[in-house]
Amino acid sequence: AISGSAKKFICDGKIDSSANNAVTITARTSTITVQSITGINTNNAVYMTNDGNNVSHNKIEIGTVGSVLNGIVMSANNGRGIMYNNVEFRYISATGSCILLETGDVSNAYVSENNFTGGRCTDGGAQSGTGVTILRSTGQVSSYHAYNKFIHIGFETIHCDANLQRARRTLFLNCRTAEGVS
Repeated sequence: AISGSAKKFICDGKIDSSANNAVTITARTSTITVQSITGINTNNAVYMTNDGNNVSHNKIEIGTVGSVLNGIVMSANNGRGIMYNNVEFRYISATGSCILLETGDVSNAYVSENNFTGGRCTDGGAQSGTGVTILRSTGQVSSYHAYNKFIHIGFETIHCDANLQRARRTLFLNCRTAEGVS
């Protein structure tokens, strides 16, 4: 887990994980670089959540991600937000969602103003995955996801490019969609 502020975490090697979350981030103003993550029954490669404070202003660089349910997850709770983060990745293969933005409680949580610059999103041919999923939890009335940007992401051999619920002013810029997706 990476928490606190003004930290630097660099993993030049490979993370083989059987944990629920391979990397958990609750940090602010940090630089996080991970070369490779391979899951072994892993739900989330990179999981960002708030610990009572907003999670913001992080620079996150991910090389390759494979064999996971979800690639990059931002899950806001406790009436707080996950915002102003810059996430860059090269390749994500996930059978659930490559990028998942969600609110997990019934308070005014939000995931907004994050930038995702990418390489490729795929489900590895499973025909079950989604490139970008934006969800709000059941019962959430005032939660929102706004001004998130997805830049230069290629969606390849994936079931669905995007599933957006309660997403305001979301921008997809120069993204390549997969052929034959639903």
